[in-house]
Amino acid sequence: MPSANKVTELRRVYDLKITLMGADPPIWRRLQVTSDTTLNKLHQIVLSIMGWSGTHQHRFSIGGKIYGIPAPDNDAGMIGEQDVRLSHVAARPGKRFVYEYDPGDNWRLEVLVEEISALEHETRYPLCTAGERANPPENIGGIFRYFDLLEALRDERHPAHEVMVQWVGRDFDPGFFNLEAANARLARIA
Repeated sequence: MPSANKVTELRRVYDLKITLMGADPPIWRRLQVTSDTTLNKLHQIVLSIMGWSGTHQHRFSIGGKIYGIPAPDNDAGMIGEQDVRLSHVAARPGKRFVYEYDPGDNWRLEVLVEEISALEHETRYPLCTAGERANPPENIGGIFRYFDLLEALRDERHPAHEVMVQWVGRDFDPGFFNLEAANARLARIA
């Protein structure tokens, strides 16, 4: 059996870029996670960096297989994500897969493994290192409804302007990503 030091030596750091599919201009996050991160934990990490609550279903599509939390009655073919480690399904840089959240809104995010490197023992993982643009509100209705929201916010004469301002707040800036807030949310789930 390997010693604790040997196990630590085997852990690596995955640099991931997570991009909200269909967003123009792009909405993305860069983060670092350890190679032993399970898909279930990655789900929690993605929710955290996107500012979403986790009240909806999700799944990962990786290499022609579907991973998630199978329902006993209707998820034939879905593989349980609880014990599946990132290193088992994305073993090399350049690997891409899709994370889907909330079937009603159909949020689809591409996850790209940009780099795999040595673990830095003084760094706390997971860690968000960069990002662009604000998190879309979770229950807006998906990417196209988010575009509608942005249009309503830009035009004070738009019939939905005030409703949308009340929903997201007057301080909402679609071009601003708050890295510090993302890492504070990550620290709560680490």
